[in-house]
Amino acid sequence: MYFDIGKALSYKADITCVVDLRGWGKTYSAKKLCIARAIKQKDIKFVWIRRRDVDLDELQDDITAFFGDIGKEFPQWAFSYKGRIMYAERQNPNGVIEKFPIGRFIALSTYKKAKSKSYASVEYIVYDEFLDEDSNYLSGEYTKFLSLVDSIARTRTNVRIIMLANAVSMCNPYFDAWGVSELHKGANKFQVGNGSLVVFTGNAKTDFLNARENSLIGRLSTNTSYGDYATNNKFMLDDLAKVEPTKPIGKTMFMYNFVFDDIDCGIWLINNIYYVCEFQQSGISYTTNPDISVKRNNCIYLNANSKPIKLLMQQYLDGIMYFKNLKIKNKFMELFTQINFRL
Repeated sequence: MYFDIGKALSYKADITCVVDLRGWGKTYSAKKLCIARAIKQKDIKFVWIRRRDVDLDELQDDITAFFGDIGKEFPQWAFSYKGRIMYAERQNPNGVIEKFPIGRFIALSTYKKAKSKSYASVEYIVYDEFLDEDSNYLSGEYTKFLSLVDSIARTRTNVRIIMLANAVSMCNPYFDAWGVSELHKGANKFQVGNGSLVVFTGNAKTDFLNARENSLIGRLSTNTSYGDYATNNKFMLDDLAKVEPTKPIGKTMFMYNFVFDDIDCGIWLINNIYYVCEFQQSGISYTTNPDISVKRNNCIYLNANSKPIKLLMQQYLDGIMYFKNLKIKNKFMELFTQINFRL
């Protein structure tokens, strides 16, 4: 009924990515694998990554937050923390107390600190919740992730990366970097540089799906977008309304460019419809990031009360704003959400 990480790892990819339903056992299965390996070898065999220190603080405030569910798989062992190190302890058959480190927590936001430590025994790098429900990623997150992997793996070839998440959005720093724009049910294989990636999605078994639909949240969220996410594994933030890959035909006028951290967009007026795509033209450029306006002489910084920003949001609310792809739309949705809170 529940997920088994072993099947996913059988593809022997450098990165094994599992994006599937909440509660299906993705994290549980990965913890079981890593802890069992560490206990067998009596050494640190995995690092467990979360995005920020606060995410790890919440885990470490209560020992059951990480070990509470998985403890029953290892009834002879007790688990503890010291700093960011996880320990396993037991009294062996000879009456001798055994205690040794098994894993290390790392916050990606503090990746630079990792460079001063040794990870020679680590075999698994697990990034849990690598997709963020609020799209609140670190600046330059993918580069920071690669730097952390480099600090851990160095030149070793026996390190496997496991990445776990619920189906939040296809628009994220990782899928962008990997060129993943579409997923089908099952194992999706990709090449990342000269390495290999496999993304598993939509694999939950029928009995689990039925249990999920009949659960409290399943019943409460029937016929809602959250229900599609919670029980059908549809990407929660990916609403294709107003997404038009083909640029409309008709009387066209270039309005201005809009610049985000990782993408530049051109805004066009076509038959009284505002169309946003990657195609730009020389002219006025706006941004809500003051750092970008400093770096680009021709880019004007706008705050939330600026007339162009208010006009953009009104065009969207009036239903006359369309986007070439989901990535562009989600960028503007994030912007509009921020503006709405500030106006």
